[in-house]
Amino acid sequence: MLVCFAVRFKIRLGASPLHPAFAPHLEDCSRCRAFADPIILQYRLFSALRASQEPGPDFYDGVRRRIRILQAERLASVPSQSVGWEAVVLQFQRVILSGAAAAALCIGLLAYSQSQNAAPVVARESGLESYIRPTQRDRIIITRSEPISQDDVLFALVTEDSEYAR
Repeated sequence: MLVCFAVRFKIRLGASPLHPAFAPHLEDCSRCRAFADPIILQYRLFSALRASQEPGPDFYDGVRRRIRILQAERLASVPSQSVGWEAVVLQFQRVILSGAAAAALCIGLLAYSQSQNAAPVVARESGLESYIRPTQRDRIIITRSEPISQDDVLFALVTEDSEYAR
């Protein structure tokens, strides 16, 4: 059973069923022979077809000759000036495209480097926060000449506590 699986597997992978290593097993096993018979028939048909359609010795020389004739006719039908101008235009297009690609790459790299070097956006201080500067961990100096509301003091203390908790 294991031999049958191995033989079928190798044939499915592309091994020739006509290989001498498979012959003894294919003679003994009817299931494997039934599996391999259509494939053997295909091999024999394709080999006969290939043998009947081999090109003659002058075939490739005739193909090369025909290609040279077609190229000569094509070049004779096109004026030489237009071929020169077409080459110039194509070269100009290549320069423009490569320049545009290089410019896009430079702009992208410049924008990326600017985004990496940009200073972080700092929220603008307003009200009491601009006058409170902590000097030590437990002391806050308030430098304001105007009276302060209780809400401003409470907000400043709550803000400071959350910063020390970090």
